[in-house]
Amino acid sequence: MKEASGELSMTAIVVVVLGILAAFAPIIIKTVGNSMKMRAACQAAYGCGICNTGTNTRECKYRADDDSEKTITCSCNSSDYNN
Repeated sequence: MKEASGELSMTAIVVVVLGILAAFAPIIIKTVGNSMKMRAACQAAYGCGICNTGTNTRECKYRADDDSEKTITCSCNSSDYNN
């Protein structure tokens, strides 16, 4: 009986851990997806302004999927400060 009780406890722990992972997985996936979209938009950006050294960002323009021009805030590269 002790073995059966131990196995039931381990099963309950696994179920709880899987439930926690299932609850947080969509949040993590959405955050990673948004980060990837932002990085791709910054790589395709043009007409970028001067880097703001206080925030390490700059304003750039890019073409959205609907072919409209939008403004985005991108981080500066180390080479941006040398120009």
